[in-house]
Amino acid sequence: MQEWSVPGYRIVRDLRSHAPRDSAGAPGRSVLALHEASGLPVTLRFHEEPEPRLRSDARALAGITSPHVAALYEHVEVTLDGNVGAATVRQYVEGVSVRPLLTKLAHSSALAILRAGLLALDAAHARGVTHRGYKPENLLVDASGAVRLADFAIAPPPPEAPEPTGYREDDVRSAFAVFVESVAGPRGGAQKLPRKLRGLGPVAVAGDGAALLDAVSRAGHDAWGSQWLERAQRELARLVSKVR
Repeated sequence: MQEWSVPGYRIVRDLRSHAPRDSAGAPGRSVLALHEASGLPVTLRFHEEPEPRLRSDARALAGITSPHVAALYEHVEVTLDGNVGAATVRQYVEGVSVRPLLTKLAHSSALAILRAGLLALDAAHARGVTHRGYKPENLLVDASGAVRLADFAIAPPPPEAPEPTGYREDDVRSAFAVFVESVAGPRGGAQKLPRKLRGLGPVAVAGDGAALLDAVSRAGHDAWGSQWLERAQRELARLVSKVR
């Protein structure tokens, strides 16, 4: 069986695969590739046949310039043996996901990750795009300690799904859930947060990203001073250097 390919890109290796198929176009499969003209490393993610919502979400994401979002460069539709497929070309982040860092994070670093995630969601929501899959594996930390949110689910929601506004609120609550897990453990809850961070819980429940972002900034400043974010990023960089 021939593999799917995207003109102008050379596949280097798999990053992950969600479907047990031999084709390089297996839906959900992500690969590291090189842009042949520039040598720029990118992430290619393959999708089922193109749908209008996939195209429109890809166009919206391509317009996001937030430093906290793994950028989407382009959406490409290809045909192989009469079958139509699609791929998104995304920024490749050289680093690690938050998953292996979860149990090692200082509270200030966990708060910095939450802040970055909320800024990423705010930029995406402003373009009408929700994530619908926020989890530690989709938060990428590079060698400098910078955090980027990746793998926005640019696909039509299921017919029975709630309206997009509900998705936005769910994104915010999911971001807070990752923070709670990193601070209180997988079996903990918001009530297990340190006293200085416990006030974030009620704000997160409301699903208001802007209000939670303000609360996060105040909590960080009150708990660790005006330079808390810079120190947290340095700590994240140190952790990444140990994990990689």
